[in-house]
Amino acid sequence: MAWPLSERTFGTRLGEARQEYADVAHAIAAFEPVRMLYDPDNCSGVEALEGVPNITLAECPLNDSWVRDTGPTFVLDTDGNLAGVDWAFDGWGADWPTDKDAGIASQITALSGAKRVQLQMIFEGGALNIDDRATIVTTRQCFEYRTRIGGPSKAEFE
Repeated sequence: MAWPLSERTFGTRLGEARQEYADVAHAIAAFEPVRMLYDPDNCSGVEALEGVPNITLAECPLNDSWVRDTGPTFVLDTDGNLAGVDWAFDGWGADWPTDKDAGIASQITALSGAKRVQLQMIFEGGALNIDDRATIVTTRQCFEYRTRIGGPSKAEFE
């Protein structure tokens, strides 16, 4: 997870979003470990998670909390080894800043101990749904009709 910091995303409800993220982290931590990334320059409220069992805080420069899109897509190779696919992220067609978010996938992959697979393909992991049998579901809008800069063609994506 990544601690909310963007007023552009949450507006006047940023404080409320931070409380909701904290609540979700606590709920997950009751069953499994949680690592919460936070930007050291904009992390008001994250201290509420310090010392909570099963929650680890990790400093990481962030533009936004959209880890589903900016983080890695984890995959297994044929031998069962974990790897993190680090897509090229362009801020949804340069609509959002990416100077900090561009490093999130790399940092999460390193924290996990997985091998990093860096791709030049502009994409977001959040546009993919992948099951345990390597079936990938996405939509044409996610890769064909994009306003993103230099996105893959249909043939490249396939």
